[in-house]
Amino acid sequence: MGPIWMTLLLVSTLGFFSWSVFRRLRQLKVGVPDPRFSWTGEQIADRTKTLLVYVFGQKRMPNYTLAGFAHMGIFVAFMVLLFNSLMLWGRGFDIGFDFWGLLSTDHLLGKVYSLVKELAAFAAIVGSFVFLYLRWVKRGEDSGDPKAVKDKPRMTLGHHADRYIFTEPILILFIIITMMAADFLYVGSSLVLESRAYGEPIHAGWWEPFGGLFAHLLDNLDNGRVVTGFQHVGFWWHSAFVLIFLNILPYSKHFHVLTVIPNVFAYERRPNASTSWTCTPAPSAGVAATIARPTSRARSFRPNTSRWPFEIICTPPRTPCSARMRWWQSPAIRQRRLPNRATARSPSTRSQQRPKAATSWVKPSSTSSRTSFIPT
Repeated sequence: MGPIWMTLLLVSTLGFFSWSVFRRLRQLKVGVPDPRFSWTGEQIADRTKTLLVYVFGQKRMPNYTLAGFAHMGIFVAFMVLLFNSLMLWGRGFDIGFDFWGLLSTDHLLGKVYSLVKELAAFAAIVGSFVFLYLRWVKRGEDSGDPKAVKDKPRMTLGHHADRYIFTEPILILFIIITMMAADFLYVGSSLVLESRAYGEPIHAGWWEPFGGLFAHLLDNLDNGRVVTGFQHVGFWWHSAFVLIFLNILPYSKHFHVLTVIPNVFAYERRPNASTSWTCTPAPSAGVAATIARPTSRARSFRPNTSRWPFEIICTPPRTPCSARMRWWQSPAIRQRRLPNRATARSPSTRSQQRPKAATSWVKPSSTSSRTSFIPT
């Protein structure tokens, strides 16, 4: 397909990606090693099991219903099409490269992989359109004000949606959809050119359902150069945008695509807390709150402002809990507000505008099943 162009593509994109990863790793080396992490057999087995269940098994995704299954479709597609991308990069140097016959459609293994690949690519296209629906139609609100957010979905168009048509999430979804469609275009045009070379009608097997559909559409074109042009467009679009997408990840919210595997593998193995804690601020603060839902990680609760006009942050029982009162537009305490971030950073203004309340921590007699607001 073009060894020189493929070499330039691989060297430029992988070189820039290596530089980006080097910068990220340099930031990680600033921290100190965690003494709780060790390469023992028991830890490796437990962490590997967790990795298989939560990353590759996508255990938590069904909890999000529509968005969860869309995410699973895109995830499976990227896992399956990894070998297809490697094969296309190899075909940039050798047009007949198919992993030395392992993925050739002349054998059963190659046919099964071709079928799974096309079904996974179609699932990625459907999942991407689902996310477009969630971001464009059922659009959430980018705001820290709970009155603006209300019960809207958490997915939005991203930052600067009022200025740009293609925000970061929409650009990522556009790349995914066109990458999968480009692979169908490449397969279909290749079938048309092969059938015309042998003087036979198009024969698309069961292992190429969507590629065969594209082949029948392209067969109506009498000009062979146009079909060849579509073949090159599909090949280079898929081959290049996989690498372009890879370089976008370190600078976008989708960086978790690369970090989720080491992040889950190095998770904190401390068990969840079995008791809840009561947070009782001093009377000058004017509120008392019970923190339920014990957790092993710090978690922020932002209740309904009509009942609880503050934000509660619960940390593990090994460290004290803390309540950070953020005064919102609530009739109950409208006269008391927290200063904005600019003034809150100043120690002098903080002491003048915000009362310092000593906080006591009392272990409850029984575990509460709900978070409650109790005015004093």
